[in-house]
Formats: sequence, structure tokens, C-alpha cells
Amino acid sequence: MTPTRLAVAGRDAAIRHACAALAYGRHDAAALALGGFIISTTEHDCATAFEAFDQAIASARASGKRYAPELLALGIRTRSPSMIGSL
Repeated sequence: MTPTRLAVAGRDAAIRHACAALAYGRHDAAALALGGFIISTTEHDCATAFEAFDQAIASARASGKRYAPELLALGIRTRSPSMIGSL
């Protein structure tokens, strides 16, 4: 199935917003976690996503469990036992 122009525009917008969140939200755990999740699912860039998740957890240690579903999804998709085990 070929994506429509609207779907492509939405994907491109999501990537732009995720990149902005990673660039400007260095101390915002929610921005980092959600930006990393979007990058991992749209761009399949797991290295950038892992870095964003690490920064999110480091910036708000207590909120790490809040992002467990995103971390679990990324860990399963990449088959990373260390990521899954840290939950």
C-alpha cells in the first residue's frame, strides 16, 4: 500500500518535532522519551533513541518507570536484553 501525501506529511512532521524535542529538551524527560520513541519507530535509529532514553532517565530518575512502555517496545523491537532487563 502506497502512503498518501497526508500520511507522508504527518510522518515528516513527527520526525521534525521529535528532532526538535531532542535538540531543545535536554532537561525535559518527557520530551526526550517521546522524541526518542518517535525516532525509533519512524527512523529506526535505535542509537539515537537509546541516547534520548538514557538522558530522560538521568534527568528525572524518579520518572523512569513512567516511560517503561516505550523502553519495553524499543527493547523488544531491537531484541536488547539489557534494555528489557532494566525494567
